[in-house]
Amino acid sequence: MSILNGAIESHVAWKSELQDQILEGQTLDDGEIANTRTCDLGQWIYGEGLQFNRMPSYEALCYFHDNFHRAAAEVVRFSNAGAKNKAISLMEDDGVFAKSSQKLIWAITKLKNALAQQDHGGSRDANAINQLLKDKRAKHLHSIEGHTLICDAIQFMRVHKTHYLVVFNGRDYLGIFSERWFIRHCLHKGVDAFSLPVSACIDAESFPVEPNASLEHYLTLMMKTERWQLPVIDNNRFLGVITIGDIIARMMSEEGECRFLSGGYAEALTLLRAI
Repeated sequence: MSILNGAIESHVAWKSELQDQILEGQTLDDGEIANTRTCDLGQWIYGEGLQFNRMPSYEALCYFHDNFHRAAAEVVRFSNAGAKNKAISLMEDDGVFAKSSQKLIWAITKLKNALAQQDHGGSRDANAINQLLKDKRAKHLHSIEGHTLICDAIQFMRVHKTHYLVVFNGRDYLGIFSERWFIRHCLHKGVDAFSLPVSACIDAESFPVEPNASLEHYLTLMMKTERWQLPVIDNNRFLGVITIGDIIARMMSEEGECRFLSGGYAEALTLLRAI
């Protein structure tokens, strides 16, 4: 499906262009922005893509695609009304527009993965996530309770030399706390941020990885949403965490570095070396 292969890139480019137009103060047609059938992906969804309308992943794509256009139109309406700060807040990482964009990327990835498995009788590495988790079970997964103070969580990470912690409320999975997430989303709150409970600064929106998912699709998802850790969830049960390092290491061990890089993942390797 060529349209899906380029859908994430075209979506990111369209979103970036819209953000630039908002920041420049351009007046835009919110009705046109809200129309879910005019963009390339929308034309595919309601055209060629209709043949997949019985697939749950197709339904999810429709839902999150509609939500994204509604969120984009809301940003435009605030901008057109002169409420530029409100429009910008919606576009920030924890804003409605940004979150709807991330969920749309997840939905595109999920449908691509489902179609790949359908075309090939199952993805060539359909059990790769399960195998990764099995290999990692020998290693200790660092976790912490949601009521723990951020200052204590950071100290815990230093002692145990880890970049992230899995956050629970008892046995209930809450999200992932990482140094990177704290710096990007919480540090601006000032010194008081360190006295907040860690549950106030977790990535609870991470897209659950299905145990039978392919490595390639989730590597793409991590790169496009800038999340280096994702939880693996099966029937609402937390199974573990995979990281961008886990995926790259497994793919390179199976394919070799040259083949991995020739597959278009040079950017991923550069990101890993920078972490």
